[in-house]
Amino acid sequence: MSKNKSGLARPSSMPLLEQCPRWVNKPRDPDKETSMDEAANEGTFLHAVMEEMTQKALPMEWHAWIENTSGIGPQQVFLVKEAADQVIDLFQAGLPVYGKKDFGCGPEDHYMLTPAMSDGVYLEVSVDPLCTKPGTADVISIEGHTAVLSDYKFTRVEREHDAQVLSYVLGIFETLLQIEFVETRIVAPRLAGAHTPETYTRTKDYQWIKDRLTKINECAADPFFPGCPGEPCSFCAGNGRCVWQMRSLKDVPCEATGTDLLLRDIWKPVLNPVSPEARGVRRQLKSFLKKWDEAVAEDDKQWAIDNPDTELPGFTKTVGLGRLSLESDRGMDIVEAFYNAYNIKPVDQLEFMKIDKKQAAAYLALHHGMSVTDASSEINRVLAPFMSRGAPIISFRQKKDKAVVSLAAH
Repeated sequence: MSKNKSGLARPSSMPLLEQCPRWVNKPRDPDKETSMDEAANEGTFLHAVMEEMTQKALPMEWHAWIENTSGIGPQQVFLVKEAADQVIDLFQAGLPVYGKKDFGCGPEDHYMLTPAMSDGVYLEVSVDPLCTKPGTADVISIEGHTAVLSDYKFTRVEREHDAQVLSYVLGIFETLLQIEFVETRIVAPRLAGAHTPETYTRTKDYQWIKDRLTKINECAADPFFPGCPGEPCSFCAGNGRCVWQMRSLKDVPCEATGTDLLLRDIWKPVLNPVSPEARGVRRQLKSFLKKWDEAVAEDDKQWAIDNPDTELPGFTKTVGLGRLSLESDRGMDIVEAFYNAYNIKPVDQLEFMKIDKKQAAAYLALHHGMSVTDASSEINRVLAPFMSRGAPIISFRQKKDKAVVSLAAH
């Protein structure tokens, strides 16, 4: 868990800790880039783009600024424009805009929301809810007795962010005593329509928000509070070796001899539901087991990469090289390499570069009098500097001569 010295969690950890108090944050390993790391890096980049745009350009110029800023990919242009449109009204109200530089902070530093702050739009501002560790809100607009909190989520997957956003709401109420209303916006351009603004009031919502967040921290701080395996497992450092995961499966029917099913009485109403309530329990169980299966597969894959020479009893394990693919951000380098090697003009390269290497080889064979085999070898030689491997390919194949041992026996 991400905690400070007093044992409080970060707002970003609160949604996962609410689902499972035993959840532990995964430390990022710079030597092991995963798709999750790539998504996090892209999110960091797009957050920085939004911060720079809102400080450097007038709202009416935002779309043009996005289109003319280098480094933003075509799909990212759409995402930033969509995010910009969801917060543009805050910047059109004529309020002054403040960022890190206005408070003497560097790129990696943060400034805190304080009672002395007047009406304005504050970017990348730290908020202290007191019952959690301070967290950074992307945009907070203050005008009179109302504040608007906007948080950018450039994720590809629908996730629960409620407890994180409530942490920021509580921080605003705790710091700015004049604020009576806080509107929240989760700006998620990849999940259009998934979130709608909500408004919280000091008189009705302050206490229950504080109680809810306090309870999350208390449960997380109690080592004897049980874990609740489920969706957070995929993002947990203890995934695959958590005692609560194992305990949750102690009654799962599984193959004992390869043909027989070990059925326990507790499972009979679930496997053959006679009521809507029992059928609902089965649907919840089905969803959990699917998430658990995905989490175990992810952990086993990483274990196989880290332990390539270790056998897995009952299974044959293979670790293969990841597939080679062209590096998408080196298009101009590839065009230049083809021109230098074969004097093929860029306009001619467009006929095959967006298709595949086979098309390129066919083009080369036709225009340079080469066999298709020789042309393919030449294409591979020229493209070799621009190829990178994906993640290793891992496979487990169960040995047929081994009986599967019941999990319940352990």
